[in-house]
Amino acid sequence: MDKKFDIVVIGSGMAGAVAALKAVDSGKKIAVIRKGYGSTALSSGAIDLAADPLGIPGRPLEDNRDWQKNVKEIARRDEFHPYAVLAAGGYAPDLELAQALNFIYRELQGVGLPLFPVTGRNLTLVNPLGGFKFTGLAQESQGKGDLEKLKGKKTVILGVKNLPDFPADYIARALNDSIGSQGYGPFSSQEIEIPGFGGGTTFEAAVALESEGVEKVASLLAGISAGGHLIFPPILGALRSREVTETLQKSGVLDFSESLAVPTSIPGYRLQAALDRALEKRGVSILNGRVISATVADHRLHSLEAEIQGQKEKMEGQNFILATGKYLSGGIERDRVFREPVFDLPVFIGEKPVKEDFIKDFLLREALGPHPAFRAGIRVNGKLSPLNRSKQVFAENLWAAGSVLAGYDSTGDGAGLGVAILTGFKAGQEAGGGA
Repeated sequence: MDKKFDIVVIGSGMAGAVAALKAVDSGKKIAVIRKGYGSTALSSGAIDLAADPLGIPGRPLEDNRDWQKNVKEIARRDEFHPYAVLAAGGYAPDLELAQALNFIYRELQGVGLPLFPVTGRNLTLVNPLGGFKFTGLAQESQGKGDLEKLKGKKTVILGVKNLPDFPADYIARALNDSIGSQGYGPFSSQEIEIPGFGGGTTFEAAVALESEGVEKVASLLAGISAGGHLIFPPILGALRSREVTETLQKSGVLDFSESLAVPTSIPGYRLQAALDRALEKRGVSILNGRVISATVADHRLHSLEAEIQGQKEKMEGQNFILATGKYLSGGIERDRVFREPVFDLPVFIGEKPVKEDFIKDFLLREALGPHPAFRAGIRVNGKLSPLNRSKQVFAENLWAAGSVLAGYDSTGDGAGLGVAILTGFKAGQEAGGGA
């Protein structure tokens, strides 16, 4: 059976979802095809926008927290970064990103996932590794734990019995050691027990909390929270997060938040599930399957062949958006060669097209270094149109967004989901005819 749409988006993580949601404004019929959840569902739950490119290693408290200034500085310093590519196309990435953030803020608010209000400064949030992270936007349950707003306030890191993924005592000690002398905290720790949770992951703890334990936990916490702020592990509800937070508040626990997450990530899952609800609310068709091949002629993409629920189907469209992610999601592959598997677009690292290159040449000795391999992706022009090996537009009705793009490390350079939101927003706008 053939499927006809006006716009087809390949991928439904943050970039693909934002692209589809923005394209809906054009009044056209939109479909998303995806293999499954990607890296958005594994994210910390927060939305990085731009770290300070001039920051001094080892002195994070001196970083510039103004993410809009950081966006402009990144665009000025790195010609291959998507922020710079968009700037070369005539966009002001800092202003456009603010517009895109307000858009996704409204979309997620409308499906029950409140985000902490958008400001011009990065939040400072606790992570489960014993430190903190600057991030531009977060879910409300996380953003309330902004350490800048809690400066000088007693803060309790809340551990859960039999939950090894969140060592509360270590986190509290590490924070006191690293930033206590700067007026943050003081930090202490306390352990609670969740009824029905005998041990396991944060996901299992979250399920136990929202299914049978939140009221009992709340009764234990009312006294602890008096005069201070509680930071939970990232477990405040998987499917019913609003009910969990409301129950805590009704029981007298008012001043609390949850930390950022590492995979397996409840806040990341929560974010992806909310994007799905937003797509469904706006009438976007979500098709679970994979693209097998594409028909391209005269510099236009005419159709896709996809396998959907075990059946091969032809998907026709006027415009298309590629938002398949990088290595984790399969948008960029590196087996014997570097390749983009949907359209066989060339993969670049900086100015250099790579294919059979030895991957070790793009990895540094230091594990936490800015590895060039993680900046691999397809190149686009200033309108987000993918380029072929001759650096010409591959198809005039195809756009790309998110971490499939070359020029930035979606997990390590402090711009991850910010780039996804901005490029998704612009790709959806372009594919929708500028709506």
